[in-house]
Amino acid sequence: MKTRKRKAAEHEDVLEDVVSSGGSARRASRRSAAHLERPAAERARSDSDHEHLRGRAPRRGATDEAQSRGRALHAGENGGGGDLDSGSGGTVSDDSASTGGTDDDGRRARKPAFERNAEDAQAHRLKLAKKYLDDLGLLGEDGKPKSKLKRTRDAVPGFSATAATFNGLGDVQDSEASDDDAEEEDIQYRKDAEALKRRTLQESGRQLVPVAARLHADETKHAVSIKRGHRLPATCVAISEDESRAVTGSKDKSLVLWDTETQSVLQVMHGAYASSRAKKTNQSGNTKDVLAVAMTEDGRTIASGGRDRVVRIWDARAGGSSCGGQVEQLKGHRGAVTALSFRSGTAELYSASEDRTVKVWNARETSYLETLFGHTAEVYCVDNLLRHRAVSGGRDGTLRQWKIPEDTQLVFRSPAVSTDALSMVDEANFISGGDDGALYAWNVAKKKPVSVIANAHGSPNHWISAVAAARFSDICASGSSDGRLRIWALESQGRRHGMANSSELGFYPRTLVSRLSLPVPGFVNGLVFGKSRRRVFAAVGQEHRLGRWTKVSKCVNGLAIVNLRISDE
Repeated sequence: MKTRKRKAAEHEDVLEDVVSSGGSARRASRRSAAHLERPAAERARSDSDHEHLRGRAPRRGATDEAQSRGRALHAGENGGGGDLDSGSGGTVSDDSASTGGTDDDGRRARKPAFERNAEDAQAHRLKLAKKYLDDLGLLGEDGKPKSKLKRTRDAVPGFSATAATFNGLGDVQDSEASDDDAEEEDIQYRKDAEALKRRTLQESGRQLVPVAARLHADETKHAVSIKRGHRLPATCVAISEDESRAVTGSKDKSLVLWDTETQSVLQVMHGAYASSRAKKTNQSGNTKDVLAVAMTEDGRTIASGGRDRVVRIWDARAGGSSCGGQVEQLKGHRGAVTALSFRSGTAELYSASEDRTVKVWNARETSYLETLFGHTAEVYCVDNLLRHRAVSGGRDGTLRQWKIPEDTQLVFRSPAVSTDALSMVDEANFISGGDDGALYAWNVAKKKPVSVIANAHGSPNHWISAVAAARFSDICASGSSDGRLRIWALESQGRRHGMANSSELGFYPRTLVSRLSLPVPGFVNGLVFGKSRRRVFAAVGQEHRLGRWTKVSKCVNGLAIVNLRISDE
């Protein structure tokens, strides 16, 4: 073992002297010659031991490499021209140092790693650039860009970098079209890009959609249709996102599913009843007045609530034996359920109750999530949009914005004693109405209303029983018992509120201005705008949804559909 270690140490000294820039070439040559005088098997063992001592397995061919280096050093000592100071361990021709050269053994020398990586990256960029142009339809059959590449460079986001990469390889040619034609097409491309960007922002709720200015001023141009569907007053209404389905609830304990295109009844979900004369019973429906209803955007799930204190989940799919079937009952409220609202695009359900709480449920999993405490009296309305936030109002004279993730709330003081209805315009603005007959516009940056219309329906005796805002737009609607449905414009002075959150891009309303007054007889107990903002759906009845203080005899209990005449942009 000592002999093996000594030989390995001697061999290591030889290599260190060779690669050392300040070492003596003559001394290294003599030591290498002495090393070569040993038998071949002993030299191989020495090389193998040297590899082990350096912490790695012996390389394949290590013995042959050691012999080759020794012969080269011996030849240098005898005047063979070995270049020991080069640190290469032997003579290497000039061709071998260049790309694709060979060494003395005739083996092909590989390119340096950094050159190979640079070429691979350049080829990869060229491949990606060609694929990108081919996807855009700008690559010809000859593999070169088409003539409209120059115009597309400004119109397509991220195209400039791709074109520059392609041009750097000599494959991009500028368009030969005339400057006038190119300029006209550039203008058109920019207009199309701006229109697409504006449409995307509006559909995502991040930009206001101006509608009030395009609303036709002639009231006779707007059609109003009312259909009977209930024995007792309709109290609430909800629609699907595509406006093809609507559902209304009533004091007769029933739900009616409507086809809004044909304005016909698709399904009636009767309330629970027991008839001793007919010996029929139904225990699967609402047992008391239905005061609230909500529908998911896909129109498949309906939630209802009322004076029986239970939130019921229904399957609203038309056709088949499952149509109108009750899925589950969500129990937990200790008072009547007065309002329901699904968070946009989800099955997250908010319910307001006369027990002074707002509860959050998961309708898809039929599970309870949490309870929001804060109101000191009955809660009559709740609404929300995209975010984990909701706004509620009730008989304690306050409106509250609930920030669910932060577990906080903002309190707004209302001049009205009771807030019976509210609707969110966007994440920062909402409108409300109550028993004082006034209509209010709110912004989250203000604790007081930014606009107030006193006696919005002509008299303080005409309570605001329902309001609805066209989502992310500048129009809203209100209903009462005066037989008129009123459309309002939310006008601003161009000022924007704080934009700490990108989803709160909205406007700051300053004034509510009356635009239209359409005939809808009876109590308007529920209102909702369609996503197109061209139709308004109303639940109408002979009585107020929360009581029987007044009765309007000359009206029907059912669904009213108002088609608004709006000019195109």
